[in-house]
Amino acid sequence: MVLRITCLFALLLCQCGLLLAADQAERDAIQFDDELPEEALVYPDWFKTSFGDLRDDVQAARDAGKAGLIVYFGQKRCAYCDQFMEVNLGHPEIKRYVQQYYDVVPIDIWGVEDVIDTDGSEFDERGLSLKYKTNFTPSLIFYDKQGKPVYRIRGYYPPYRFKAALKYVTEGFYRVEKFSDYLARAEPGLFFQSGDLIERDFFET
Repeated sequence: MVLRITCLFALLLCQCGLLLAADQAERDAIQFDDELPEEALVYPDWFKTSFGDLRDDVQAARDAGKAGLIVYFGQKRCAYCDQFMEVNLGHPEIKRYVQQYYDVVPIDIWGVEDVIDTDGSEFDERGLSLKYKTNFTPSLIFYDKQGKPVYRIRGYYPPYRFKAALKYVTEGFYRVEKFSDYLARAEPGLFFQSGDLIERDFFET
């Protein structure tokens, strides 16, 4: 009986430690200097160059076997955009996941270049950003393979939350549940993979 209680207590401590570590990582990711950067933002070289018709961009992503298209809405001197590029897309696992499943096309929310949305409607870059209410930068619109906009991220998400959002969209969970519910289930420390726990009868309950 004492051994059983001791093991369960140790397991609870482990879970609490994982949750605290995740919380600290979240805090670290959003504690940064949010003053306007001196240098204008430079997009990653793997972002796609659009010729102004998002229908063509969706087709190119589909032809490449991708799950869809991400349209990134940002501005040239935005501290949170810098943070998104450096921290989120600078994370090897996140970068690999985005490149595997999506093409990414950038839009400047103050831009004046003409853009045709996937439904055929025409805007300048500013107009498209207003259509999707992406005035908080960085923001992302996810389009599926058919060119339908299926999810929007407004503002900066720390890496763990952003990674969860990527999987939420890519794996189709947006069709059946809210992101808040999905994120609650995906909290670290609440789920274990096979082999993470030592198999003992008293863990079964």
